[in-house]
Amino acid sequence: FGEKVSHAYTKPGTYYAVLTIIGSGSGRCSKVSQAVSTVKVIEGPSAALEMPEQVSIGELFTVNPSASKPNGEVSLVRWKFGSDTTITSASLQPVQYQFKKSGIYDVELFIQIQTTTNCNAASVIKKIHVNEPPVLVWNIPTDVPLGDPLVLNATKSYDPDGIIAQFEWNIDGRKAGTTPIVSAANLSAGTHTITLKISDNSKTSSRSVSKEMTVRVNSKPNPTFMLPEPIYENEPVPLQPYKLVDSDGDSLRFTWRVNNEIISSGSVAMNAGKNVITLTADDGRNLKNSIDSVQREVFVLAPPPLSVRHAENYLVNAELNASSIFNAGAVQFLADGKLSPSWKPRSAGKQDIHIAWTPKGTALEQAPFSITAWDSLRFAEKLEPQPLTWNPSNPKIILSAPAVNRPETMRVQYEWRKGKTQIGIGKVIEAPLNAGRNVFTVRAIDQDIIGGNAVETEFIVLCE
Repeated sequence: FGEKVSHAYTKPGTYYAVLTIIGSGSGRCSKVSQAVSTVKVIEGPSAALEMPEQVSIGELFTVNPSASKPNGEVSLVRWKFGSDTTITSASLQPVQYQFKKSGIYDVELFIQIQTTTNCNAASVIKKIHVNEPPVLVWNIPTDVPLGDPLVLNATKSYDPDGIIAQFEWNIDGRKAGTTPIVSAANLSAGTHTITLKISDNSKTSSRSVSKEMTVRVNSKPNPTFMLPEPIYENEPVPLQPYKLVDSDGDSLRFTWRVNNEIISSGSVAMNAGKNVITLTADDGRNLKNSIDSVQREVFVLAPPPLSVRHAENYLVNAELNASSIFNAGAVQFLADGKLSPSWKPRSAGKQDIHIAWTPKGTALEQAPFSITAWDSLRFAEKLEPQPLTWNPSNPKIILSAPAVNRPETMRVQYEWRKGKTQIGIGKVIEAPLNAGRNVFTVRAIDQDIIGGNAVETEFIVLCE
């Protein structure tokens, strides 16, 4: 009732509005009059969209407006993604979009239809979560000593827009744990592949990230070396490791010690008796088992005595045998810088050389060796035939051997024969005589010279 009324139609359709006016009724006119108007009630557009609730950064997703009802001819469709991007079209078709940054964004659909009513537009807004992937931060050693546990630590990993919902550790393709920290024991020596996958609480394709690295379980160097046997005093013993790399393939650095003294050269000569050789190897990885040592006790043999009593006089060119003189098989003469098991003096006079102990072919010990060399024995004078008056009452003669090239201090043996009969020994003898021609032979023999010779001469006595 009243001059103006308002009414809202709840359903679309065609309606009739009737205006009834009731007057005072005076005169001949009716007191009631009516007017009818046709009202067409239309349904305005409704906007609806379908899209995923969560997507990844850079992921192209589709927004579908098929559930919208324009209820009229569409004149404008406008999409708004966040606060920066607007897309317009003249029809309701799905559109695709991708966000470049993580965050929570509004996606708005606005629809407008052609109508003279004020019910010509509709819009809808939904939120979408653009997921930022989790950040994997781990602390894993690249090397670990054999026997020590390998600690895998990813506690500093985080998710910028959510939480980390899952940890998946793998060692060499086998599951190793699902907690932020995992300890792996009893790993064999060598290289192992460590993989970690973490996932956040979203359902996007970017919910998971992975990392992979290799860890080496380090074995100790285990150095070894070999030594010659036997070892002699003053022998240069080579110091050489048996292997230059360890079982892990690491090149090793070595330090040698003999009786706690560092040896920087490649060989060492040791004193006779017990010696301790230590070889230390370092693989350079700075782990507690990177340095390893091996130690051996060796007994070094002393040389035999080289200053022994020996003959001092030898004949020139007489051959001297070192092993015979020193009663040992590992000695040689050292003369003019050359080693030889035998030696000959080439000229008369005093000869100074060395005797060397050579158990392995080189001189490990040496001592002076002196002799006197003598020329071959010879008579210094020639005897002429001696005439004598025959005296049957005293048929004897005193014979004296001629001088030889030897000093009086050296012993020379003289042997006398008459024909084939030995008649005496000595420098001077008494010999029987016969009438006529007597031929005596005297033989001189060196007694003090090794390799000495014998020399003979005839002494003729004519008894008439």
